[in-house]
Amino acid sequence: MQPFLNFLKTRKGAFTGAAAGIVAVAIIVSGVIFIGRARTSTQPSTTGAAAFNGCPGAAVQPNWPGNAALTIAPADANSIKTIAAGNDLEFVLPSNAVWKFSRQNGNLQLLQPAGYFDSTRSACIWRFSAPSAGESQLYFTRQMLCKPGNVCSGIIILYTFTIQAQ
Repeated sequence: MQPFLNFLKTRKGAFTGAAAGIVAVAIIVSGVIFIGRARTSTQPSTTGAAAFNGCPGAAVQPNWPGNAALTIAPADANSIKTIAAGNDLEFVLPSNAVWKFSRQNGNLQLLQPAGYFDSTRSACIWRFSAPSAGESQLYFTRQMLCKPGNVCSGIIILYTFTIQAQ
């Protein structure tokens, strides 16, 4: 893999337009979709280890009334998780990757702040409320965290989570 990355670094900017498609990759493994191509990071430069993470939100301390009844991790993708209606659930996704909440089908309510960085858990956190019974599917994407100026994999991994509120 390193020789390929070195090749891409020497060709920085050479893969644009139709030629960029030649470097594109698409793989499907166990229902998780990997799509991407090499990219140069444009993430703003930050200082300090806690500042460089893949969370879309800043480090904050939300004032939620208690712990979530259900915690979801990447390993829970492509399975059904159950929660009692009226409870909250949290997605705890490792901050060593760039995470984005894509969309949902169902009745879960996204609470704010969304996608914040939790320094205690070194994770990006999304909290949802399950106000009533029903099934919801949530979609998150994960991409390699890339330091500014580096050429990194452009592969995007799609995670699908199914939550059953009863």
